[in-house]
Amino acid sequence: MTWWMWAVLGLIFLIGEILTPGGIFIIFFAAGALVMGVLDLAGIHLALWLEIVLFSVLSIGSLLLFRKPILRRMEKGGPDHVVDSAVGQEVVAQGEIPAKGQGLVEHRGTPWKAINTSEEAIADGEICLVSKEAGLKLEIVKKTQ
Repeated sequence: MTWWMWAVLGLIFLIGEILTPGGIFIIFFAAGALVMGVLDLAGIHLALWLEIVLFSVLSIGSLLLFRKPILRRMEKGGPDHVVDSAVGQEVVAQGEIPAKGQGLVEHRGTPWKAINTSEEAIADGEICLVSKEAGLKLEIVKKTQ
């Protein structure tokens, strides 16, 4: 096949990869087709059967070698990765929060449910520190001066 046929095939595979969700699979076949196009453009002309065999080996080989490391690298930003944490930040009590009780605090302009883990009550408008995130609740302690 001529170089431009391999390039078109590579672009078709790239478009297919973009349009399909998940997996990172088709891109390796796109890379194989583009490599074959570059080889043909560089003047390395092979028999059609040899081009197809080389394309298959390049595509499947790169799929087996590189897919898992790429997927692992992409998953680093997954659920275990903390993007933003409120721990250590100041919040303002919205109403009195009894010792070991629950109430509301304002964090970044938004009301949050909070659990007062300290032994003293927190007064309305008092500044507190977030000690832990517990799901959608913040565990807070009274800020000492």
